[in-house]
Amino acid sequence: MYTFLILSIPLVLLIFCTSNSSYGWKSFVPPLAIGGVTGIVVSFVKKFLIFSRYTWTASAASACMHLFLTQALLPFVLCYAVFLIFSRDSLAYKLESSGALMGSFFAVYIPFVVISGSDKAAFFLNFGKPLLYAGLCVWFAEWCALGASNLKNKKIVPAVCFFVIAALNLVVPAFAESHWYFSDSSAWTVFAVIYVALSICFYVFLNRGQPDYAIEEQL
Repeated sequence: MYTFLILSIPLVLLIFCTSNSSYGWKSFVPPLAIGGVTGIVVSFVKKFLIFSRYTWTASAASACMHLFLTQALLPFVLCYAVFLIFSRDSLAYKLESSGALMGSFFAVYIPFVVISGSDKAAFFLNFGKPLLYAGLCVWFAEWCALGASNLKNKKIVPAVCFFVIAALNLVVPAFAESHWYFSDSSAWTVFAVIYVALSICFYVFLNRGQPDYAIEEQL
């Protein structure tokens, strides 16, 4: 029953690590390990030390904010805090490896959240939710890579735009899940499929032997 839930994020993560043209897959082992271990620790703490459950209200906005904080923003902050303690690599690597770092975290944490929840049989949670978080990891890494490359080439405006787009992607899974909960529409599952499919296609396109993502300025 939970096969897709458990395997979908690792499969997308495999594509991410093996398709990168700037770094070999072995270079992603440290963030993979840190993200996975952090995911295990957070899941353990949430299971055995934190007993409060979120009560869904009549407001999709409130639910979206809760999901954004607890399942996107805080995990990103926590994982990067741990990652920065051990990593002495370049800024570009730290940003681009976010896909591996967060992908391995969500590969553990999202199945835990779904299986331990009260709606664990819901199709969207077993199919759409892992795809949303897999897509988030890929999109975030892509936009950060573009931002880092343009920042390196002193193209500040494009760099800032790419970083803003990367940050906005953090809201996407929470927005989709909160609106699915109140509408119970299969359209959000379709959205999740499109979201992750586009992220993979764009990522593979960017990495077709093109390690430099900088946008050329038009004179």
